[in-house]
Amino acid sequence: MNRKELLLSAWDTAYDKEGWYVPLKKVLPRISFEAAFWKPAQKDMHSVLEIANHLLFYKERFLCRLRERPFKLTAGTNDDTFLYNEPTKAMWEVVRSRLDVVQAEIRQTIEQNEEAYLDQSKPKEAVVAQMMDLIMHDAYHTGQIVDLLKLQGKWE
Repeated sequence: MNRKELLLSAWDTAYDKEGWYVPLKKVLPRISFEAAFWKPAQKDMHSVLEIANHLLFYKERFLCRLRERPFKLTAGTNDDTFLYNEPTKAMWEVVRSRLDVVQAEIRQTIEQNEEAYLDQSKPKEAVVAQMMDLIMHDAYHTGQIVDLLKLQGKWE
């Protein structure tokens, strides 16, 4: 297995291929809008919807970097990436489906390029480093989402 294949395998495991932990794509379809919007009253935690929006922000930014296109969304701080205007069922569906699309488009971009592409800076950091960060980021936040579902009694 070469470096690109290893990276794509980790990318798949973090999002949609069962490994050491449940992947994000297998968690999200189980979550109703009500469960996605829920937050524990006594804890300062983000909702599932906020976390999913946060993940989407960074994946879309990375995809724009890969394609060398401007990223139109802005966030003053990392905390701003969790925010959304008004939570609706339609918004929850858009976030879930957009995560699938962006995940696949990033994978396809990496797959279609030579392994040397992984070392290119887009714009300042190598593609491989940014992608590894996103893999770990998915794993971390998937764990948070599972914890939120457990707190709601909605985890099997």
